[in-house]
Amino acid sequence: MSLNVKKLKSENPEVTASLIEEVEIVLGVKLPESYISLMKKWNGGYFDQEYQVLLSNGKA
Repeated sequence: MSLNVKKLKSENPEVTASLIEEVEIVLGVKLPESYISLMKKWNGGYFDQEYQVLLSNGKA
C-alpha cells in the first residue's frame, strides 16, 4: 500500500524551537532529532481521505 503524502494536510501552527524545548521540559526527555524533523515538516498532519488497513487473523 502506498500513501500519497502530497495529500497530507495540517491545520496546526508551525512548530517552533521554543515549543519543542517546552515539550521536552514538560516530558523530561530530549526528543530525537528525527522526531523533531518530522514534526517541523508535518506537525500532526492528516490525510484528506480515510485509510483502513485490514489484518487477517489467520482464520479467514
